Amino acid sequence: MPYSLADATLPVLKAALATLSNIIKKLEAHATANSIPLTDLPNWKLADDMLPLSFQVFMVCDAASKFVSRASGEEPASFNRDTLTSLEACHTLIADAQKIVDKAEAATIEKNTDVDVTINLGPEKTATMPSRGYAEGYTLPNVFFHLNMAYAIGRSKGVQLGKMDYLTPFIGKWIGMA
Repeated sequence: MPYSLADATLPVLKAALATLSNIIKKLEAHATANSIPLTDLPNWKLADDMLPLSFQVFMVCDAASKFVSRASGEEPASFNRDTLTSLEACHTLIADAQKIVDKAEAATIEKNTDVDVTINLGPEKTATMPSRGYAEGYTLPNVFFHLNMAYAIGRSKGVQLGKMDYLTPFIGKWIGMA
């Protein structure tokens, strides 16, 4: 059986969302243990000129859910990043994105592998590409970039996050840790 677009994306997106959820829980536990107001966390940044944790959460969830929707021939959900002002809102968005990815049908994504989708790349800038290119060139790189930023933000604030906190949702099923 050939390796498909659904094989290359759905398990990865599910694992990325699980990792993001784990990171947020670890940040929350760290803040609670160190008497850091939980309301501070969505605004944590890696550097002053970078976007905050809430944006990193938004981008992982937005990229994952939009890929699944577009590759399934559906209109993507519209998430509002301005509502991510609390960890509860971050947890809710992650859960909403997980539901969208979980309901994806591999056969539909396979059918649409070479179907063109149009995405926004910024103000008044769009690009059209096949679903395969959207996954390889936009979705997966963006998911990993923003997931890594969420991890790095936590580490920069002293949160005890290790490589396995990041990797376990990806590799766990292959090494008996799922």
